[in-house]
Amino acid sequence: MPVENSSGSGSTRPPFWLAIFALLAFAALIAVIAYLGGRLETIEDRLRFRADGSSTQGNGEVVDPTQDAVTGGLVYVPVYSHIYGKGGKPFLLETTLSVRNTDTEGSLVLTRVEFYGSDGKLLDSRLKAPRSLPPLATRNFLVKQQETEGGSGANFLVEWTADRVISEPVVEAVMISVDHGVSFMSPGRPVPVR
Repeated sequence: MPVENSSGSGSTRPPFWLAIFALLAFAALIAVIAYLGGRLETIEDRLRFRADGSSTQGNGEVVDPTQDAVTGGLVYVPVYSHIYGKGGKPFLLETTLSVRNTDTEGSLVLTRVEFYGSDGKLLDSRLKAPRSLPPLATRNFLVKQQETEGGSGANFLVEWTADRVISEPVVEAVMISVDHGVSFMSPGRPVPVR
């Protein structure tokens, strides 16, 4: 009986290492599918919706979809009358404080827009009387480049209220220097009203 040479060109079996590689790749694919399947179940548990519009998180805690809806608040916004460059040289900036009503149906009322310096002292109130802000409307307040008394640690406090529950406004500041080609944004942060 003739014996076939395994190194000959007539062999049709793949090399042993190729079979091992294919087996390992298949095992890795099964492991990835099992892992993703478990992750999908975790995500589904977190996003399990209820008939009342609320949902539960993975720990079973009920989440209210209107938790970002409120009737008022106080927002701290860091701003900069100048920043430093070239070894500590101050570069003057112009600031636009933007207050945006994100609610599609309800108005809000701005009750306080105060500008503070780096030392924490009130420099002035940018709002002489309460101002209504209709749904999706924006109010802007300018700090001119020549207003240098705020310093690099200046800030705004913005207080607002609404006669019903609405979504929180977006409050942010944009600083620019056309002379130096600098621009950046500073988001507001809610702080407790005391």
